[in-house]
Amino acid sequence: MDSTRPHQATLAVEVLHYGYPALSLLYFIFTSTLGFCTTPAGAKKKTEQHDKRRALLSLMVLVVGTYAANSVNILIRTLVDKPWAAEQHETVYLVSSFLTWLILTTALLEFELPVWYPHYGASAIAAVSEIALFILFNIFIRKYGLFDLISLSIQGVRICTLVILLSFYITLGNRKSFDEDDEERQSLLPGNSKTNGDANGNGSSYGATTNSSETANDNSKDGSSSDSDEDDVLAKRRNKAQERVQKRLETDGNWWAYVKGFSIFIPHVWPVHDRSMQLRAVAVGACLLTGNFLNMMIPRQLGVVTDALVKGNSPWVAATVYASLTFLNSGSCIGWVQFWLWRPLEQYAEQSLSTASHQHVMSLSSDFHEGKDSADIHRAVNQGQSVTKLVEMMIFEVMPMMIDLSAVCIYLNYLFGPYMGLILAVTSVVFVYCTTKLVSLATNKRRQYMKSYRKEWISVYTSIDNWRTASYFNNIPYEENRYSSNVKNRLRREKDYRLGIFLVGAVQIFALTVGLVGACFLAIYQVMRHERSPGDFVILLTYWAQLRGPLTFFSNAYKKISEALMDAEHLLELFRAKPTVVDREDAQPLVFKKGEVVFEDVHFHYEARKETLRDINFSVPGGSTIALVGETGSGKSTILKLLDRFYDVTDGSIKIDGQDIRDVTVRSLRDKIGVVPQDPDLFNESILNNIRYARLGSSIEDVHKACKAAAIHDKILSFPDGYQSVVGSHGVRLSGGEKQRIAIARAILKRPEIIVLDEATSAVDSATEQLIQDAFRELCRGRTTFIVAHRLSTIMRADRILVIKDGEIIENGSHDELIHAKGKYTDLWSKQLLVKPGESLSSPGSPKNSDATIVNDVQKQKGTTTLAAALKKTDHSEKDCSVASTDGSKVQKTKLKADSPEFVPIRLRTATQEQNQSPESKGSFGSGSLHGTQIQGESKVFSNGFHETAETNDDSKGVRSSSKRPLSRYGRRNHTKSDPANYVNGSSNETEASGSGINSSEPSTRDSSK
Repeated sequence: MDSTRPHQATLAVEVLHYGYPALSLLYFIFTSTLGFCTTPAGAKKKTEQHDKRRALLSLMVLVVGTYAANSVNILIRTLVDKPWAAEQHETVYLVSSFLTWLILTTALLEFELPVWYPHYGASAIAAVSEIALFILFNIFIRKYGLFDLISLSIQGVRICTLVILLSFYITLGNRKSFDEDDEERQSLLPGNSKTNGDANGNGSSYGATTNSSETANDNSKDGSSSDSDEDDVLAKRRNKAQERVQKRLETDGNWWAYVKGFSIFIPHVWPVHDRSMQLRAVAVGACLLTGNFLNMMIPRQLGVVTDALVKGNSPWVAATVYASLTFLNSGSCIGWVQFWLWRPLEQYAEQSLSTASHQHVMSLSSDFHEGKDSADIHRAVNQGQSVTKLVEMMIFEVMPMMIDLSAVCIYLNYLFGPYMGLILAVTSVVFVYCTTKLVSLATNKRRQYMKSYRKEWISVYTSIDNWRTASYFNNIPYEENRYSSNVKNRLRREKDYRLGIFLVGAVQIFALTVGLVGACFLAIYQVMRHERSPGDFVILLTYWAQLRGPLTFFSNAYKKISEALMDAEHLLELFRAKPTVVDREDAQPLVFKKGEVVFEDVHFHYEARKETLRDINFSVPGGSTIALVGETGSGKSTILKLLDRFYDVTDGSIKIDGQDIRDVTVRSLRDKIGVVPQDPDLFNESILNNIRYARLGSSIEDVHKACKAAAIHDKILSFPDGYQSVVGSHGVRLSGGEKQRIAIARAILKRPEIIVLDEATSAVDSATEQLIQDAFRELCRGRTTFIVAHRLSTIMRADRILVIKDGEIIENGSHDELIHAKGKYTDLWSKQLLVKPGESLSSPGSPKNSDATIVNDVQKQKGTTTLAAALKKTDHSEKDCSVASTDGSKVQKTKLKADSPEFVPIRLRTATQEQNQSPESKGSFGSGSLHGTQIQGESKVFSNGFHETAETNDDSKGVRSSSKRPLSRYGRRNHTKSDPANYVNGSSNETEASGSGINSSEPSTRDSSK
């Protein structure tokens, strides 16, 4: 019984020597991964815990040192005591324990671990194992030589250190850790940002922004400056992607919930409803496993061939098997079958993700499209390829390489013993760690290199492109020196980057070579002792050649997977976006009757902090026309967006023929509405397809009729390709007026029940506008029409005009009613009347005795006139190119640019009957009248309401009229801002311009004395 105890104790020691380091390392890896995935994102340990890191690191380094001291003790004993040799399990125990604790120390030093239990769990396993080894050795084995006592002393120090270390971890674990982001646990006083974080966890002081120097330091940690990031577009995209990931981590809580969020892609990657595709996926998996099996068998079969040659046996059978296995594993057999099986699955995933993402984007509401960068949306739609690449990488690279690497390590460890497994473990850890660190440094150097390369390219491009400017200022030598300096800088950065890349390769080769040398020495030793065959040595060399690929991949795997996840995160964010305007479950198609539109107590806001529309109440009878006027940003276009249901009202309702538009389907609603926007969007296709887009399937004849009605048919025919002319991206090959007329043709072709004109003629000339207005009258006849216009002359005949200001209706009525009210509408109207003074008498060629005249914004008229007479309908055709002056001569009018939106004429309404019957030289405008006050001299009235005074010379009849000067001298128009009803233009010879409809005659003159 007593003789069996030492044997059992020795067996227990051997088991502990082999099992304890592996168990500690596996526990640490598993629990660290679990803690990383399940711990809430942003959770931070208390500051006291961070302060104790140095003490913990010191204790862990001491543990590592004890294992190193034991190893040195064994090495010295081996050299001194020749007959003695260390047991294999003891050597494996010391080296593997040293490596395990080195990994634990490095993890604590370089990573911000979210939890402590991986460390104190590993420490507990180590303490229990070391105490058990100490007891077993002293009670049952009882060897007390000099080197044994030294080993026991070192082990005692290690046990004490582990106990102290474990007590530290337990103390930290028992303390209730909390997230510093918890506002209830924050200090009420501002303090150091490193010790007192603010409520948001950004570490800034209360009431202050983040320290710029700290931000700069943070940006420079990776070796790059903020300037580099600003220049590097890829870096900015990567930073934005990281921000999205961090934001979703905070929302989901932890990494596990974050990864689960990607399950939304499973129906698009895995063919759920297609059995044949599922069978293909199973066959692909079988091909992968077959490839792993062949990767294991080919080196082994090569060893069999080698053994047959060494022993003198016939190698042909073994060689045939080897050749067959090699052929099966080539791209001509298993590889081709795998590609043939996988390609339809890959296309299925790519098509499903791309079409689903595009369909989802098109289903989102206006708030999404107006609040997002279109480039980001396009990039997100194309991120379906990133998801498929991520799936491919996980299936065809990560899993097969992990299987191959594990199989190689297990087989070589089985073939050559634990020493070989130890060599493989050390080589793999050193290879992966060094590659990861050096690749990170090389990446920063590459960023600097790419920045210098862009600077060089920009300098050569700008210097050549601006050669004339450089020659003007005689700066050719400066440009030469600047380019030369950029070339030198680029070459220096390139050298640093290339050296970094070569350093990575050199370290990789060095680690593999050192490991290979150790493995070869071990294999040769065993072959010489006839423990292994020469074929096994060939197997070792073949397997070792296959190690570099998987090790290099896993060194960069985290970066590749994280980049793929960040790209997929962009697409995931897109899929998670929900439309705000959707059909209700019981929504019915819109039943159109008369086209009556009613806004009842409508409130709306884009942002909750600011209301855009308030108390909007009005009713539009079917077939009538309503106009919305007001300054920019008042809410006119928002009302139209609500009508078209791009947004839903915040409060109140919009009804069409008594039906709330939220209770009808969006498709049926927009089917009844035709919109002519201010800035039409065109596809990069032919003009025919762009116009036909309003009603798909319409005939060419219908398109031609719509274009003729929109006064664009002849213009299209003048193009080289006619209706087949491609308009370019967003219609860049067309002018603004041509694009707008195409939009009008679209609306005419659609023939909707409700018409929405949003500045529909803002970019056409006066002649074209007259044609379009005729088309509009035909289009809008019998249809409910909404018009938004800044040029009030285009909406004078509207049945009702709503004046919008700051989201509220401040005036409501017809044109005449609003003019009589003398409110905001009158002010807007007066701004669009032009007051032109007579030319200065001091200027050469200017007629004398010419006074200020009120005319429209196209004609330049000499003489004086009453305002009411000027309001009469006048002819704007080119044949009426002159008007009578006070001396009876005709003065040529100024011709403004015909196609410029800024100078389109205002068609004035016919003056009231009371003005026509008034014999005196005063005009009525609404309820106001023109008084007898005279303006002497020359006075220019600007759109800002200020007057500019000019002195007349001795020949002038007036003296000097005193008024304010304008703020700007660059005004191209001169408008009145004062009340037109109170404006008087009097002189000794007063003339009155009368209009006679479309074909008006020249203004007649009348002496004021009459």
